[in-house]
Amino acid sequence: MQGEMQFPKDFWRLTLPRKFDRVAQKEFEARIQQILSGGYTKLALDLNFVALISNSGLGQIAMTCLDLKAKGIQVSFIGISPKIKGMLDRHGLSDLLAAAQI
Repeated sequence: MQGEMQFPKDFWRLTLPRKFDRVAQKEFEARIQQILSGGYTKLALDLNFVALISNSGLGQIAMTCLDLKAKGIQVSFIGISPKIKGMLDRHGLSDLLAAAQI
């Protein structure tokens, strides 16, 4: 993942790569575990650079968001392109967009 950085207190910003495929998914999973072990309570997923996302990648993001929510972690999105928003809508995941945009 590129550009992961601390944001405000207890907030972690994770920038997803241009191509979110199986390779990126493994790194994403590792970063999520790192964030969980760091005690962060808020996560911003930055999708500004995402141009291509696989169906399995989309599913992983959705499942991760649901899992984090169940653990009491607030997830927000930054920079969702119309293309990615359309994918979320088509897959019935538009409720994930209910999270506040930063």
